[in-house]
Amino acid sequence: MQAVWDAYFALGRMTIGPAGSARRGDGWFALVSGERSAELNMCALTPGASATAVEELVGVLGPDLPAVVFRSQLADPGTTMRLEQLGFSTAQEREPLMVCRRPPAPTAGPFRIGRAAEEEIDRGIAISAEAHEVDRDMLERTLARTPRDVIELWLAWDGAEPISAVWLLHGDGVIGVWSMMTPRRHQRRGAGRALLTAALADSWSPDTRFAVLIATPAGRRLYESIGFAAADEVTTSFRGVDEALLEAIGQAAPPG
Repeated sequence: MQAVWDAYFALGRMTIGPAGSARRGDGWFALVSGERSAELNMCALTPGASATAVEELVGVLGPDLPAVVFRSQLADPGTTMRLEQLGFSTAQEREPLMVCRRPPAPTAGPFRIGRAAEEEIDRGIAISAEAHEVDRDMLERTLARTPRDVIELWLAWDGAEPISAVWLLHGDGVIGVWSMMTPRRHQRRGAGRALLTAALADSWSPDTRFAVLIATPAGRRLYESIGFAAADEVTTSFRGVDEALLEAIGQAAPPG
């Protein structure tokens, strides 16, 4: 399980932009872009994490930077309580760290699926910004600045309109499904399934060991249906996340 977390960190550190910093310690890591969006400051308490790991992690984040913290099921459960004491909220649904060890079969559909050309990158940024409820400029400074030799954008098109986007990262035989989003106005049409299966099938090589992602509650069923399985059941804590985003990813707002 630790190897999967290590792969997630190694891939994610490439997405935080030139102003960001990737830090890790005993039982934790932080992928900090510095942007005022929790989803652009992704952190984890990995297997074996203790209360000390929480203090070190929050020390890196500072007192008020929006952030998401994933806690492994093999970390000390008391770390979540400590995060709450430090101003974080705890999500009600778990968000699994998932692995797929074989390429899925592409799913047929009415959409045109393809790897984005450089001039189409801004279309993927627009989709991700809408679906993630995040300022487009933030994604331009982070995800869009990822080196092109380690990231690829795939789009599903309905006629002349792109309606779903997935960003794949590549490194050391691992494919990271870093951002897979379909805006709500285009959901429940099969575009996400068609897009992800086609992108993974095409990107998979003989050297690929596995694909990895962290699933939202809204996306878990899709990922399981195409061959992903939970490697770790994650408890998610967050600071600076609004209810619109929680609703979009299938998380109920915590009781207040």
